[in-house]
Amino acid sequence: MTGPSLDDATVVSRREDVIAERVLDETVILDPQSDRYVRLNASARSLWEALAQPRTLQALADGLVAEFGIEQPRARADAATFVDDLVERELVQIAG
Repeated sequence: MTGPSLDDATVVSRREDVIAERVLDETVILDPQSDRYVRLNASARSLWEALAQPRTLQALADGLVAEFGIEQPRARADAATFVDDLVERELVQIAG
């Protein structure tokens, strides 16, 4: 993990200027500042859509459990990896 340390209470929010569009079965996120884009698979799309409002890391993991039926530890790890990646790409902001 290269970003800040995340715990279950970490609040994650989208950057307001990032553009996201659903294209077929994927979501594409465009960062107009860097002129780079990211494609999201189904589980990542679910997490991104959950971030329409700021959410805690725990709430993101709970959403994965509910939608995909995976175990909580895996959901927590997947949500943390997703958030770490978006923090590194500067697509989201986090708060303690």
